Amino acid sequence: MRPGEYRSEEFEPSLSFRLGKSWTNLAPEASDVFGLRQGETRWVGFTNAQDDYKPTTTGTSKVVKAPKDMVGWFQHHPYLQTNKPETKRKP
Repeated sequence: MRPGEYRSEEFEPSLSFRLGKSWTNLAPEASDVFGLRQGETRWVGFTNAQDDYKPTTTGTSKVVKAPKDMVGWFQHHPYLQTNKPETKRKP
């Protein structure tokens, strides 16, 4: 991808980002997943989850509609430990 600023309205909320040199798309591209890579060690990914795996005590998974509050879902997931979300301040 060419260096510059990019914006997507496919995600809610919409997102924008700026790329430097040498970034490439990760395949396959889809309407709900977008990934970028720079070299072998730098990558970033975005997802617009439509489905979710509901945790169960039996170890089997149950697919359900994704919640509107994905951050809250991660924070209250019984098998994950999370920290409070942080907002990056602009320099």
